[in-house]
Amino acid sequence: MALSLLKGLTPFAAFSSAEAAVFEAQLERRAFRSGERVLADDALLVVAEGFVGMSVDGSGASRSFAVAGAGDMVGELSLYEPAPIPIEAKAETSVVCYALERRALKRCFQYSRTGATRFMIVSARSLSKTLRSADASLSRSLWNTTAPEGFAQGSTVQPSPLGSLDLERLKGLSASRHFDASAVIFSEGAPSAELFIIRQGEVEILKETASGKPQVIARLGPGDFFGEMAFVDHGPRSASAVARTAVEVSQLPADALERIVVLNVGKALYLSSLICKILARRLNATLKRISFA
Repeated sequence: MALSLLKGLTPFAAFSSAEAAVFEAQLERRAFRSGERVLADDALLVVAEGFVGMSVDGSGASRSFAVAGAGDMVGELSLYEPAPIPIEAKAETSVVCYALERRALKRCFQYSRTGATRFMIVSARSLSKTLRSADASLSRSLWNTTAPEGFAQGSTVQPSPLGSLDLERLKGLSASRHFDASAVIFSEGAPSAELFIIRQGEVEILKETASGKPQVIARLGPGDFFGEMAFVDHGPRSASAVARTAVEVSQLPADALERIVVLNVGKALYLSSLICKILARRLNATLKRISFA
């Protein structure tokens, strides 16, 4: 098998030839005809050619939420989320995928820590792209619908706050920032791409509704983090962040992931894994909202 399969896909271009070879040795090529179900089983799929549509079952109908193209992943949600919502994947064109079974992926991670980190960075960006698409598929009016049991009205799911050990591990990667109460940390649609971790105080996350009035979708406190989507994909902010009280935060620069892969692969592995789990949990929550709508 040629050693340029993954590196020929844009999201994997940062892999060294040696890192790519570790994963490519475990790949299984799978082809699907247009209209055919794209089965992941116990494998992660990397789309090489064509387009795969993804949907979830809703109230009596299938609801489309994203399309995966070359370099995107299918099935990565189940790698990081213990109770993923079932996703239907179907080839919209003729499709070629590279499959990595879970056991094979685990072996790859054991062979190459830098390769594992780069793979999770690609995975995080794929999750972020899917999450943005899923967010967009929810019309702004849905923010005012009744949420399913276990989901607060108009809220976003926030993973457990980071503990003191986690905060200490991230300390050397970040800069301390202070914001006064009511200060806008970033605005929806802004191009900034830093990641923030709250050390003291409270932050509100707001999203504009169809009426143009901002709605609070989350209130965060010490140990919570925000801004992770733009941090991994450098896209526009999907919501606004405003200091509810005076706030002390740790701010990770937009290029932190790329830099620490070289400087400290252990911290890079930890951070990329953490972000994948954050994005996966939020994507899962968004898909539940879509299926409920």
